[in-house]
Amino acid sequence: MQAASNEIEFDESLFDEVVIILSNTVQDEAR
Repeated sequence: MQAASNEIEFDESLFDEVVIILSNTVQDEAR
């Protein structure tokens, strides 16, 4: 169970990074 929770935390942190990258890309295109 602990390994599964660690994978979930890793996926969430990775997802957050992807969201930040996408938002930065959208802002650059909006300029």
